[in-house]
Amino acid sequence: MKRAPMILIKLKGGLGNQMFQYALGRSLSLQRKAPLALDAVTGFRGDFYQRTYALDPFAVQARVLSLEELMEFYNQLSQRQREEAGRPYWQRSLVVEPTEMEFRHDARTQEAPPVACFDGYWQNEKYFTPHAELIR
Repeated sequence: MKRAPMILIKLKGGLGNQMFQYALGRSLSLQRKAPLALDAVTGFRGDFYQRTYALDPFAVQARVLSLEELMEFYNQLSQRQREEAGRPYWQRSLVVEPTEMEFRHDARTQEAPPVACFDGYWQNEKYFTPHAELIR
């Protein structure tokens, strides 16, 4: 059974980090016409500063997934990762930022799978430039 398109952003770090991560997700959501979901749990586990989700004061256009939904998603993701071995990283269901602060235009490619989880800091406004005015 094919899953409906969805973008999942794994949040981590402080407010500024989370804002960049959300901006990437929102831009991809608009580009792909897919709903945006946020993982506000797993990225904060073991955080030295005990940071947590900090985007509540903002009008984010995303759904924060429950722990149960995240467990189901990541279980399915593990299975998909085995099936996707050998594909370029941006065509996988889990897209991990290759190195911090390095812009990778292919992270925004249309070739990515319809259900994708993005893990990284994505600290470059080029990731959301096409939708910057709306996101700001």
